[in-house]
Amino acid sequence: MEIPFDYKNAVAGNEFLSRKKDVNTLTSLLRQKQNALIYDAPKTGKRSLVQQTLLNLQRLSYSFTVCYLDLSNVRTTDIFFRNMAHQMASGISNTLDDWNVFSTKYIGGASLDSDTPLTEEQKHLILELPEKISTDYNTNVIVYIEDFQNILLFDDPDKMLKLLEKEWKQRSDATYLITGSRINAMKYIFEEQKYFYRFAEYVPLSPLEEKAVTDRIIRTFLKVGRVVDQELAVDMFESMGGHPCYVWQVSSICFNLTKGYMNDKILREAVYSVLSLHDTFFRTIMTNLSNFQVSFLKAVYDGVTRFSSSDILEKYKLNSSANVHRLKEALKKKEIVTFNDNDEPQIIDPLFKLWLSKYYFAK
Repeated sequence: MEIPFDYKNAVAGNEFLSRKKDVNTLTSLLRQKQNALIYDAPKTGKRSLVQQTLLNLQRLSYSFTVCYLDLSNVRTTDIFFRNMAHQMASGISNTLDDWNVFSTKYIGGASLDSDTPLTEEQKHLILELPEKISTDYNTNVIVYIEDFQNILLFDDPDKMLKLLEKEWKQRSDATYLITGSRINAMKYIFEEQKYFYRFAEYVPLSPLEEKAVTDRIIRTFLKVGRVVDQELAVDMFESMGGHPCYVWQVSSICFNLTKGYMNDKILREAVYSVLSLHDTFFRTIMTNLSNFQVSFLKAVYDGVTRFSSSDILEKYKLNSSANVHRLKEALKKKEIVTFNDNDEPQIIDPLFKLWLSKYYFAK
C-alpha cells in the first residue's frame, strides 16, 4: 500500500521537494572534491538531502563511490576502523574476490576477527583507503559519515578526533561528507574546539518552502478525492514549525481522518495525536531536569535572551550568573536548547516547544 506521507524514510527523486538550493550547493561541492559538513536536529531531512545529491551526481554521469559509515551505534575506535574497511571493500567488491584479497592488498592483512586488535599501522592504512581506492579505480570516493558526533562517546574522543584530523588533512583525492544529528555536540567539535578547521564547507539546511509542502499536501488529498483548502494546509505546516517529519506525521493523520473535506476539528485531533505519540518522551525529558534547569527552560520558552540581570535571576529563581552558565551548558549537553551566534537561545525541537505550551507550561 502506498504511503501518502512518508515520515519514516529518507526520500529522493519525485518525493523530494524544497531545498533545491541546498542540493545544488552540495552537488557542486562534491563534484569539486570539496568536503562538506551538515548538522541539524534529528529527522530534519539531512539524509534526504544527501540522497538527492547523490542521485544528481548519478544523473550527471559523475564517477563516484560511496563509503557509508553510520556511527549511531558505534562506541569504539576499533569498530569505527573495521566498519570503514568493510564499507570500502564492499564498494569495490565487483573487482575483488573477497575480503582476504582486499585486506592483503590494502590494509596489511587485517583480520575480520574483532578479537584480534588492529595495529596502529593497519589503522593508518584503513584511513588511507579512500585515497588509494580513488586513485586505483579512477573514481571519487565519497566518505559519507552519519552521526559523526558519536565520536565524543568514544573512550578517548580527543585522540580519535586529532587522528582523523591529521590523516584527513593530508588527503586530496577522496571527499568527506560529514553529517550530525546533535547540534550542540557538532558545534562543540567544529566550532568550539575547532577540529578540522577549514577542512569542510558547512551547508546549513534551509527551511522547508511552505508553498512546496502545502501544494504537495493538497495534491495528495485530491488524488483520492479528499479536499484540504490552502489555509488549512498552511496551518498543518505551521503547527509543526515546518519540521519535515512532524509535518508529514500530522498530514498523514489528517489524511486518514478525512472522508471528504478536511476541517479545523480534524487538524486539532491530528495535532493532539502527534503530541500524544511523543508525550512519554517529552515527559521523560522534563523528569530528568533539575528544578533550576526547568526554570531556565521556562525563561527560554518565555523569550528571555539575557539571563544575568537581577530581575531575570529573581523572576526565574536562577540564583546567580555562575549558575546560569551551568544551566546553559547542561541544557546544551542534553540537546534541548541551542544558541545562535548572538548567544540567543532556541528550543531545538518545535514539537517539544508546542508540548510545553499546551501541557507543561500551560496557564
